[in-house]
Amino acid sequence: MAAYGPNRVTAKVADGKTAKFVQKTDYPFRDTVNLEYCGDTAAFDLDLRIPEWAKDAQVTVNGESLKGVKTGAFYTVNRTWKSGDKVCVVFKSEIELTTWYNNSTAVQKGALIYGLKIEEDWRTYEENDARELKVEHKEELPLREVYPASPWNYGLVTDENASFELKETDEVALQPFASDSAPVEIIANGVALPEWTLDGNIAGPQPFGPIDYSAEEMQKITLVPYGCQRLRITHFPTMNNEADTEAVVRTEGSLITRNGITYQDFDNIVVPKAQNYKLKVKSRRKRNRNH
Repeated sequence: MAAYGPNRVTAKVADGKTAKFVQKTDYPFRDTVNLEYCGDTAAFDLDLRIPEWAKDAQVTVNGESLKGVKTGAFYTVNRTWKSGDKVCVVFKSEIELTTWYNNSTAVQKGALIYGLKIEEDWRTYEENDARELKVEHKEELPLREVYPASPWNYGLVTDENASFELKETDEVALQPFASDSAPVEIIANGVALPEWTLDGNIAGPQPFGPIDYSAEEMQKITLVPYGCQRLRITHFPTMNNEADTEAVVRTEGSLITRNGITYQDFDNIVVPKAQNYKLKVKSRRKRNRNH
């Protein structure tokens, strides 16, 4: 079993006998998967995928805990299955931070990546030239765009002032991947970055981190699973007063010629705020080995 979610599976096994499993779970919003066997009595292997992110994963059959469960691999349950047998798999997960472009920070827990909860402003256009796309549309399929109706340009606090509070609903909605019905949220500390602005109709590159801040600037922000949002900020500028500012190194570039002058061109370097920086340019030349 490689994918988890509410479903029923029927398959032929062991001399043509019929195996049936009913899977009941709120995964990936919860960490527990329950399987009930309701097929013919038959001996066969049940392979369960144990995600690499799982912490101390547990597998039980009819209440008996099984040994040898390892993360990042399949765990095989070999037995003679009888109708009514129950399998319970628990993937314990923790909130984790990962580092991305421009030293930005992403938040994940288990199988889910989290992004900022952003209010939406939907706009409908009668003409066909929204953002100059010139998209033809039918009357029953209006051309629509969504814009942020709440602040989106936040950095995420990751030092000693970091706080991540997990909030779960009592039940998982029929459509869980929606902003107003997300089954789980993470309340974190953020800092508004007014200098981080839109580049056209998209968010500009994240300011390079870590960025200093004051405690008075902190405010609570809400994170929801990535699929719940149509407007998504998932890589947050890193707000951290404890980490040293890192050097940005560009080693790959291209030669460009303008007005007869040749330049060495590198990707833009995005800095966290307006202040003094040092720019060092080193020329790497091969030593002439001819004598």
